[in-house]
Amino acid sequence: MAGLFGNSQSISGWLTKLDSSIGQSGSYTEMKMHRINTLRQSEKNDSKPELYNQYLSLFNEFSTFNADSAYSYAKKMDSTAVLLKDSSRINYSKLKLCFILLSSGMFKEVFEVAQLVNLRYLNQREKAEYYSLMARCYYDLTDYDHQLEYSSGYSSDAEKYLDSAINLLPGSSFESVYYYGLKSIKRGEIDSATMYFRELTTRTDLSLHQQALLGSTFADVFIRNGKNDSALIMLARAAISDIKSSTKETTALQNLATLLFKQGNPERASTYIHKAINDADFYGARQRILQVSSILPMIEGQMIKAVKEEKQKIYAYAMVVTFLVISLVVLASITIRQNRKLAIQRDEISNKTFLQQDLLTEKDKLLEEKEFLLKEIHHRVKNNLQLIISLLNSQSAFLTNNEAILAIRDSQRRIQAVSLIHQKLYQSGSIDSVDLKPYITELITDLEETFNVNHNVRLEFQIDSVKLDLSQSIPIGLILNEAVTNSIKYAFPPGEKGQISISIISNPENKIMLRLRDNGKGLPGNFDINAINSFGMSLMQGLARQLEGSFTINSVEGVDISVIFPVKKYDAKNIASTLINNYSAIQL
Repeated sequence: MAGLFGNSQSISGWLTKLDSSIGQSGSYTEMKMHRINTLRQSEKNDSKPELYNQYLSLFNEFSTFNADSAYSYAKKMDSTAVLLKDSSRINYSKLKLCFILLSSGMFKEVFEVAQLVNLRYLNQREKAEYYSLMARCYYDLTDYDHQLEYSSGYSSDAEKYLDSAINLLPGSSFESVYYYGLKSIKRGEIDSATMYFRELTTRTDLSLHQQALLGSTFADVFIRNGKNDSALIMLARAAISDIKSSTKETTALQNLATLLFKQGNPERASTYIHKAINDADFYGARQRILQVSSILPMIEGQMIKAVKEEKQKIYAYAMVVTFLVISLVVLASITIRQNRKLAIQRDEISNKTFLQQDLLTEKDKLLEEKEFLLKEIHHRVKNNLQLIISLLNSQSAFLTNNEAILAIRDSQRRIQAVSLIHQKLYQSGSIDSVDLKPYITELITDLEETFNVNHNVRLEFQIDSVKLDLSQSIPIGLILNEAVTNSIKYAFPPGEKGQISISIISNPENKIMLRLRDNGKGLPGNFDINAINSFGMSLMQGLARQLEGSFTINSVEGVDISVIFPVKKYDAKNIASTLINNYSAIQL
């Protein structure tokens, strides 16, 4: 095939390219955030029409990146359009709201908002967008509900909406040709679908999002034709395009992981399914989190089975080697008895030398194996904690009690603080100490993204280069999580600017001071740290005691929290007992 999909390459080559793209996903996200921050700088424009357009641009940036932020800007579009009394913009903002609700898996809400859209106020392109969105909604319902009684009706409704969209689109447009191909797939007309999608692959003007959409859908055609190798390449290409465009609302990695798992490649499938879970959780796609999480246990189970089979092979090889060694020892003993005494002594000295070398080599191997196993433990603990976060997020979607939802959100943030430490240990190669500077920086960045902190609240860092073991780094992460969360949530009245300063400073006396200050409204006048009934405050005090440090909190021109504690040397027993206390601190 010519065009964007023209160059041929092996499956392993494309998977290697995908692995490289996953490694660079952080830089692509940074570029995405730079564009978003540039748009946000002009968000205070007094012109209502211009402000509406700015909200629309921000919605488009977030629409496949983060559902909560996209939903927020869709609501801002709607309220601004109401102030303008512009019926066209009011109805178009509701259409955007439908898109984000559908991407989040909230079908009931999609239909409720869609009923409010008055098509006579939309232009031809916007009407086509409405019809294609409703078609996608009914197709998603078909995939979600496998009962023939309902799914056949959903498919029929979806095709009607898709036909309406096609009738309004230019015949040569990407959307028109793609929808013809999509309708052919849903009908089971594979040859027709292949013709439409193959035509699109010859184009050189497709955006990254269009490339990903085409690759994911074309892969389905190859799977139905039994051409799994071609499907793998298409899905890898689609996943790379999604990563480069920082698209989190995507199924390419999920489908790729599923296909690799079926072909007996659980290691790569596990890597991709974890990335898909993280992306779905970051975006807030409730339905997809459940779908992806249901695949993970099967992949992990296959990996465990493969490890067991590999161990059995190693045991078999070990038995053969042992037999050969025994045979050589017997032969050597016979030879020694037949040689002269000098030869016997020389052989004995040689044998002792070899034995010493074998012992040293075996010791090195055991040390390497220990380090590998510890690293793998950190990796698996981190993955399991991330899975717990995803499951908690899914559970919260079904709760109506605000206190229960907030409690789950707090637990997720505490679990994330601990998970991040295990991730840093696994990535750094260290098995017993955490470099605080990159850990704290990433932890605070995660909190900024979680609370969608805008330019009104500025966070400053002053962190010395300090390495601590798990027994101390986890309490520090949990204390900072609580303190920063409280400052972001309660310190600054809505609309006011503020600053949060975080410092970790070591001194020559082998002590460390952790300090957090904000210039917010401060604590209530009757605040008493010993009488306050707050789980967060009790948690921070308890963690400070685990560090064998002092905990102080003052309220002068804001809130000032400090913890001073001594640095401990690495102690496996101390780490084990302390970890039990710290993991109980993230109780649900």
